[in-house]
Amino acid sequence: MDKPDYVLRKNLDSATSSIAIENLFNLSRWANWNSSAKRILSETKDNIDVGTRFDLHRIENGRLVEEFWQVDSAKKNTEPNYALLKLKWLGQNTNGKPTAGAILSLEIEIIIVCEKEGGIEISAWWKLTKLSRVLRIGNKIARNLVSGLFDDLCQNATIQIKDSVDIDSLN
Repeated sequence: MDKPDYVLRKNLDSATSSIAIENLFNLSRWANWNSSAKRILSETKDNIDVGTRFDLHRIENGRLVEEFWQVDSAKKNTEPNYALLKLKWLGQNTNGKPTAGAILSLEIEIIIVCEKEGGIEISAWWKLTKLSRVLRIGNKIARNLVSGLFDDLCQNATIQIKDSVDIDSLN
């Protein structure tokens, strides 16, 4: 694979990294830590597996914004203790109309290492339209998407989050 367009890293202790892995690999917890995901729509309920497609929904300026993602790779390992999640961005809609057209493709690789010198690393690769490169807007949009996910992972996903309760189980 080519050199990433953007890489972010943060050192975390092993216990904090373990919590981040649990929250990252459980879709029902995403709305609790991901600021871009007030609601999540997915083909699967909790666990993220290869091929899982999910949509992150939020309201921005009174408009519904939907981001579409697919899991290309998902791996957890115990020796050494780490997790790897590769996501492919499938696009974005605002009020049902395609937006963020400056980005042709975006792939994100998240690695969380739960060892003494561990932490979180996000690498991102993207392709932009020619016009967005000339206007210098595509890189900013892609960096903002990746930076937002990274900040949420480092700040919000490192806190223990309980599983949500299925409303049907309350009856």
